[in-house]
Amino acid sequence: MDFRDKYQIVQMIGRGLCSTAFLVTNKYTDQICVAKRTREPKFSRLIEREAGIIELMHESQSVVELIETIQDRKVGFSRHNKAIILGYSGQKCLAMFLKKSDMEPDTHIEPRFSQRELSFYAAQLISGISHVHAHGYIHGDLKPSNIIRGDHVLRRQNYLRIIDFSGCRHLHEVRECHGTLGYQASEQKNGITTFETDYYGIGVTLNSLAEGRMRSRMSGPVGITKRSDISDKFKEGLSLSMSDNHEDRIKGLHLF
Repeated sequence: MDFRDKYQIVQMIGRGLCSTAFLVTNKYTDQICVAKRTREPKFSRLIEREAGIIELMHESQSVVELIETIQDRKVGFSRHNKAIILGYSGQKCLAMFLKKSDMEPDTHIEPRFSQRELSFYAAQLISGISHVHAHGYIHGDLKPSNIIRGDHVLRRQNYLRIIDFSGCRHLHEVRECHGTLGYQASEQKNGITTFETDYYGIGVTLNSLAEGRMRSRMSGPVGITKRSDISDKFKEGLSLSMSDNHEDRIKGLHLF
């Protein structure tokens, strides 16, 4: 069965370098899902690779759910081209709750997330990434736009799922994960990624949520949030998790 035979596109919800994401419904069950379709033939293998990685993570509640891979016929593509169908979790990424730029640091922004919420998010992200690491994979691109928060309709409010495994690598693969400028760990600038790279990603993401701002590509060194309602222990966790020292990053996670 082909993608177009089984799924009805509702709207486009995201566009990346390799794929485009659509909100879709299953024509037979009315189930709401998300479809990732390759943008160019050369990215077809990446889609299938990502599906295989997500399938390994099926036991984790903090990783996006894979429903199926399905044939996706497109003009100019291999006849074996596939789309991947993912579970719908509300599809409101954390970036949507943040100011789009941190280039005006003196502008007042009312924080959207309390420390209680941030601690809850930290626990979920650590759990999800630990599951990814247990299978030998490094995500390499943790940031607010790659984390989905559940919505009111699905009664999963505040529950997070990590998405976009297209750029991740296995620990034993010779593969570079440069991540996203502004959220890059220092070692990624040299094409190096380790498990601790993801710990940095957790720290810089939580700091963005605390500050209420996305980090731009032109952002300089990360400034730890100065919010008075955030505990010193949590701030120390942020500082350590974003250290260049990998052992400090591990210590930082234990403080969240």
